[in-house]
Amino acid sequence: MPYKDKGKRLETQRKHYANNKERVAAKTRRHRTKKKAEWAAFKKTLQCMKCGQNHPATLDFHHVIKDPSNNKINELIRRNAWSLVYAELAKCVVLCSNCHRIHHHNEMVYDKKVRKKKKLLAQDTHTHYHTHKSPKGAGNGDSVK
Repeated sequence: MPYKDKGKRLETQRKHYANNKERVAAKTRRHRTKKKAEWAAFKKTLQCMKCGQNHPATLDFHHVIKDPSNNKINELIRRNAWSLVYAELAKCVVLCSNCHRIHHHNEMVYDKKVRKKKKLLAQDTHTHYHTHKSPKGAGNGDSVK
């Protein structure tokens, strides 16, 4: 029976659990077993988008867009948050372990090259502006004649 008072509702739930501990635990185990079987069946339908590897143990989910709000799929599964798992999968692509690691390695190498290039451009620009001589009178409000 639903209670509007949160305290009474929690007390009733605790009493019910205490009186039916074994039934509730068995039901929870059945539910988890069922969900794990569904997850295993789902993973068997997937394959790496790069190389085609399809063994479920080798497949990873790579978030396409890096965002601090992204959840880790394995943590959602551990928490039994199945609706969140499938919502999070919409943000991911499937890669096998090797392709996933290669992807992140290449990403890291590319980022280093880009940072190095930006640094060199900034130094070159800085040097260019400081060694470039202005025409006489430019920069102080006078016009060049």
